[in-house]
Amino acid sequence: MEKVPLNTAFQKLPNLELKLDEASFIAVAGNNVTNGYITTIFRSDMYNNFVENNGKPVGRIVCRAVSGSSKTRFVGLSILSGLTLCTLNLFGMPFGFTKSKMSIACDIYDENDNLLASYISAEHSVKKYAAMYYGYYDWEIVAPAESFRLCIEDINRMISANYKYLLDNLNKK
Repeated sequence: MEKVPLNTAFQKLPNLELKLDEASFIAVAGNNVTNGYITTIFRSDMYNNFVENNGKPVGRIVCRAVSGSSKTRFVGLSILSGLTLCTLNLFGMPFGFTKSKMSIACDIYDENDNLLASYISAEHSVKKYAAMYYGYYDWEIVAPAESFRLCIEDINRMISANYKYLLDNLNKK
């Protein structure tokens, strides 16, 4: 399934400095986000859909985690695996899973540090499994990154709805 860009406008917003508050993401999702997945998703999504990547920045976008959690569970499934000598794992039962919930906020400022818009996404929950034949090798990292991606899509829809206002205010001299 091909991903369609969310911005349907003909022109992107002028170049904005992209800032990610990593401390808030570490507080919400743990140290798993420091590997760069969330930074990569944020930068590529903004540059692909909304922001020009050339010229002098005329403002900035600040993204931070508002709420959420990331939990990895092994105990119950590991005990069951041990009791059945991993037979159930051969038939597809997972070894463990990570459940990640996240909600983010993005603030857009002009070059004079005036707040133009503030957007808060809905909280999205993602569960990723580790199993013998399916799942992810790094499921502890993929779950928070996937919930962040869903949140950033919410933010992109909000920016699309407010695009004309942002463009007019960012182009003021």
